[in-house]
Amino acid sequence: MAETRSAAIAQYFLNHRLEPVEIAWQLREIAKAGYQGIFAHARPGLLTPFMSDAWWEAIDQILELCRELGLEFWLWDEDYFPSGLAGGRVVWDDPGLISRALNFSIETCQGAGPFEVDFAPGMLLGAFALKLEAGGACGEILDVTSACGTRRQRWEPLYIYHRAYSPQIDQVAHPHWRSTFEENRFALMWTPPAPGEYKIVAVTVSPTDGVHPDMLRPEGPRRFIELACEPYAERYGAEFGKLIKGSFTDEPSPGAMLYPWTPGFPREFQRDHGYDLLPHLAHLAVDIDERSPLIRHRFRQTQHRLQKTNYCEQLGRWCADHQLRFAGHLTRTEWLSLTAAWWPNELRCYQPFDIPVSDPLTASVGWPDASSYHTGLKVVSSAAHLFGREQAGSDCLAVIGDEAALRDLKYLLDYHLVLGINYFAVHGLPYSLEGLRKDEVPPSLFYQHTEWQYMPALLDYLRQTSETLTGGRHLCEVAV
Repeated sequence: MAETRSAAIAQYFLNHRLEPVEIAWQLREIAKAGYQGIFAHARPGLLTPFMSDAWWEAIDQILELCRELGLEFWLWDEDYFPSGLAGGRVVWDDPGLISRALNFSIETCQGAGPFEVDFAPGMLLGAFALKLEAGGACGEILDVTSACGTRRQRWEPLYIYHRAYSPQIDQVAHPHWRSTFEENRFALMWTPPAPGEYKIVAVTVSPTDGVHPDMLRPEGPRRFIELACEPYAERYGAEFGKLIKGSFTDEPSPGAMLYPWTPGFPREFQRDHGYDLLPHLAHLAVDIDERSPLIRHRFRQTQHRLQKTNYCEQLGRWCADHQLRFAGHLTRTEWLSLTAAWWPNELRCYQPFDIPVSDPLTASVGWPDASSYHTGLKVVSSAAHLFGREQAGSDCLAVIGDEAALRDLKYLLDYHLVLGINYFAVHGLPYSLEGLRKDEVPPSLFYQHTEWQYMPALLDYLRQTSETLTGGRHLCEVAV
């Protein structure tokens, strides 16, 4: 007989000092309510240091209580979110793994020159002058990278400095005017071969926020696994596939809003498409001719392959090797344009997942005039069907408003079920609502909820319906 797949797993937000008596009481409440398992999820406000001795003692206790209460234990692979950072440890350990992004500087110049343009911060990959024809169409493309170099040429505001130049001499005041130049940047100084109107496009590359690792190459995700996942395997490996059922990855991203970059990207692009990307970088920023959409599409194809291979497939293999089910969701699936930039071809990125999951924030997932908010649910339901998975999931009921009653929760869960969802990572049951935590992710679906005593009825309905859907089969294939 096939193993019954659990449908309702509680996100247990560990967001305060973890005390044995409180943990025991709360886990018994979770089990009594009808949840089938928990994620031990480190959240902001956690006072027990993550992965300290005290943390592991709390996890030891949670595991033993799960065994006693018949709950599954699922890993939440991150110190808060997004996944892939190990709470910052990956780039603290090796700053060379910080993610990078392309920056574009675009300026129109007219006349005979010389033209002077300062670019966005970062290392210059290429600069181009686009000759503008009548009507604004782009004509000849000139590579002007050799006319570029670095300079500081903008003064910061004046201020009065009250000590000598040596930082050690501050007992005697030496007031004098000071100013500095802005940060060093690449700049263009170029005279065109003929007077006219030119659009200057420069492409620089710089680190992102200094937190996200580079997931376009394998080293960043590999180090993440070593720092965030392997400690659980070393301590609890004998329980993997038994008491510990799976691991959840939460909203990993390449760190760049538009065009992520890695030093080997030109080589990977050449491998995929047979030509050098660097001379065509201006097409990423400007509609030059009929090639521009295709070059951008091909950039996304290479980005997709690298992120799927290096992040999704590496984590999927680690879970499979450790007898864990791999679940989780990618970035904000209700923002279609953002999803296309951060996770191109999102549906196929879910192929390595045992349970592809969406994260439709807020109650608007069920509003008729906010259909984009449930697009992610359709994506993961389709992914589960296409890749032969039994379950599709939702990181559900997040930020839906303090006034949500069980009737509202049932409506939202039914909406999920109709769209093919049969696995629910319920968001969220906070350990503590002290201070401002009550406003962090309203409402609390835990014992503070006024209808908590009736939660077993709702979760029993959800479990039975999900099990029925899990056992179903498709009668026909429909393509739209």
